[in-house]
Amino acid sequence: MKDCMPPSSDKKGIDSKCIWISWHYHRRSDYLAREFGCAYYHFGTSAKSRSSRYAKSIGKTIAIIRKTRPKVLFVQNPSILLVTLAVILKPFFRYILINDLHTPYIRLPNIISKIFWALQRFCIRSSDITIVTNESFRKQLKMGRIMVLPDAMPEFDIEEEVKLEEGINILYVCTFAEDEPFGSVFKAAKLLPEGINIFVTGSYNKTGLDTSSVPDNIHLTGYLPDREYLSLLNSVDIVMVLTEQEGCIVCGGYEGVSLLKPLILSNTGTLREYFSKGAVYTRHDPRSIADGITKAISGIGKLKDELGPFKSYLRIEWQKDFDRIAARIEELIR
Repeated sequence: MKDCMPPSSDKKGIDSKCIWISWHYHRRSDYLAREFGCAYYHFGTSAKSRSSRYAKSIGKTIAIIRKTRPKVLFVQNPSILLVTLAVILKPFFRYILINDLHTPYIRLPNIISKIFWALQRFCIRSSDITIVTNESFRKQLKMGRIMVLPDAMPEFDIEEEVKLEEGINILYVCTFAEDEPFGSVFKAAKLLPEGINIFVTGSYNKTGLDTSSVPDNIHLTGYLPDREYLSLLNSVDIVMVLTEQEGCIVCGGYEGVSLLKPLILSNTGTLREYFSKGAVYTRHDPRSIADGITKAISGIGKLKDELGPFKSYLRIEWQKDFDRIAARIEELIR
């Protein structure tokens, strides 16, 4: 969603030989590569099998590093295989390695989790800097040279609004992932008074959801192209984003703050700490979600008043975090 990225600060970069590699496009990587002054290489392949995709990605990564001979290499994590490859190649190409670990990876099967975290620990300890998105996740890791840099506050080039239902309209930003309590949201909708409508984003077909059982005040949008999503976001009264993952800062939260929309968020320590203004927090049982919605509606004026100053504060704090990391990388270069 490139049109929701923050405006570039036109930085000259930390070094002319700085590159960023990711194995799939990610908005965070795109923006940070520009801010750090890196050439951004991202690629996927059309190969059908996972092994073939990995083989092609490995080959492309090695070719880029051999060609550019970077002084500083940023890698997007995930993919853990990309970061592992970067660690293995590091002694041969002698670059400074920056590992951008932007997700806590909590939900993994037990055996896979053990293998994964063994690799993750190896990569964190072998990287010159590992960047994470929040202080809570940094404290969980307890290893390596870790610095915190949240996602930057997006600026939306959007003025369009769409006509919605009468009453209060809430956007529930959902991808139907296993950490999202969408079933509880549907049950909570049945407990709400008339005139409260919830628009639910995301591709629900993969869940096998019986749409005939969805309450009338739930509106399933399906997957929305960027512009349609932003228009809907710009039109609603409140934004709700829920996750069971501690250590996760939700993108929908940034998006809501950017457009000054009051938030309903999960009652995790990470979200309460980061989104400390303009938000109501809820547990994930239907009754609590319904109560959170009514609380946000009743306090909507106060929540909106908090968001303008809070948005400015987050931007200032982000710049401080960014400058600290850039200064540390420059020290490593010298």
